[in-house]
Amino acid sequence: MQPELPLFDRHAEVSIGLLSAAIWVFDLESCTFIWANPAALDIWNSPSVAEFRQRDGTPQSVGVAQRFEVLRHELPNKREVREIWTIYPDGQPKPLDCRIRGVRLPDGHLAMMIEATPIDMGTQHVAELRLVEVINHIPVKLSLLTVDGRSLMHNPAARAWLHRVGLEEEFDGDLYLEMFEDRDRAQRMRRRALRTGFANGRILARGQGRRIHSLHLRRITDPLTGAFSLLVTRLDMTKTDQLERRLARALIHEQTISENQRHFLSLTSHEFRTPLAVIDSAARKILRLATDPLLLDRATKIRQSVSRMAAAIEKTLTASRIYEGKISFHPVETDLRDVVEGAVAIQREIAPTRQIHLANKALPHLKLDRALFEQCLDNLISNAIKYSFPDTAIEIDFRQGRRNISVIVSNMGIGIPEQDMPKLFDRFFRASNVHGVKGTGLGLHTVMYFMKLHGGTVLVRSREEGRTEVELCFPHSARGRARGGGPSVGRN
Repeated sequence: MQPELPLFDRHAEVSIGLLSAAIWVFDLESCTFIWANPAALDIWNSPSVAEFRQRDGTPQSVGVAQRFEVLRHELPNKREVREIWTIYPDGQPKPLDCRIRGVRLPDGHLAMMIEATPIDMGTQHVAELRLVEVINHIPVKLSLLTVDGRSLMHNPAARAWLHRVGLEEEFDGDLYLEMFEDRDRAQRMRRRALRTGFANGRILARGQGRRIHSLHLRRITDPLTGAFSLLVTRLDMTKTDQLERRLARALIHEQTISENQRHFLSLTSHEFRTPLAVIDSAARKILRLATDPLLLDRATKIRQSVSRMAAAIEKTLTASRIYEGKISFHPVETDLRDVVEGAVAIQREIAPTRQIHLANKALPHLKLDRALFEQCLDNLISNAIKYSFPDTAIEIDFRQGRRNISVIVSNMGIGIPEQDMPKLFDRFFRASNVHGVKGTGLGLHTVMYFMKLHGGTVLVRSREEGRTEVELCFPHSARGRARGGGPSVGRN
């Protein structure tokens, strides 16, 4: 490095100012411009040294910051560094061939004195100049090494990394192996690359803490010597590796919880179903034999409670099977009206005081998984009963278009708040206005999943304290032969 310069005595300043080469001084520690001769001011489109010194020299890209980091390390030990730079005064690119020397400023800061010569674009191919810029700015660490690991070339990202981990480009030995903690793996990958032409994988790299690099090796020919060389490309994947490890642990934890939940639900459902069946059977016998109105009413309520508990258990088990991807789907040609009438009959038995109106329309056969579609209808009709006003009717209608066939369940009731609509089909989500109404938050989630299996969709139209419609739309391709409307089913 050059000795300390008193920037500048008058004679030196005049002499440098007379040179045709552009020369300027830049403080590497504070990233400020210190001085420039007239030729440099012309290159930078600056009217004066005073204006030049006001310019912001802070690196505007990671690539430039890495190059400055390398220069801060190298200039104290090298007489001169030669680099191709492209500067952008007033946004206009100017490629320069730069000779850079280190100088020590009066305040002790390390600076660089740059002597720059504009590059004649007629002799410097445009594509080559752009390639140099790409290599200089790319955050990927690129190194060209001999087959025995000695340096040929490094881009600024690689050079900056080498300095950070205490390695020198002129290392007297196998620099390639010095880059990695896992030398055995590094050696195997190099042998494979030299034998087959390339190798890639993740490897434990040198550095503070556990550093993981994505390493890609490619065997190429050195254009200067004609000998084989090794292009080493490295990308720091440490944060990605840490995230993947956390996600893997979280996945194992989630799978364990899910498996425990599945076992618990299976055991619970078995333990609950048997006594519920006994209770329901006893309640049926009471209804057949009793004559006391109070006893009959209590037996009816017992059966309704048993039905709700059984439905809740079934919904929870279904949600668990959905989550595990264990839902069986077997669509066959099905009488649509027969399925809907059966679902209505079940809900009338559960809620005998509520009115359910079923439209009298000719319906086609559809290719359905009957069991899954019955669950869809049970969920929608039971929701309509729970969330509608007691003195209003539940209406079930049908709509046939050119592209789809729909079953629509509607009611007048509390409705769904507008802010809750986007989350309506989320697992365990319940609207903000259903406090005090029992539910699991699994019904619409299950309906959406089953309809997707059928290739259909679910549309919800609702107004708070007003009308709510839930429409199950089946694609036209599911349609089979039509069936007549049959007798009208009205109030019960």
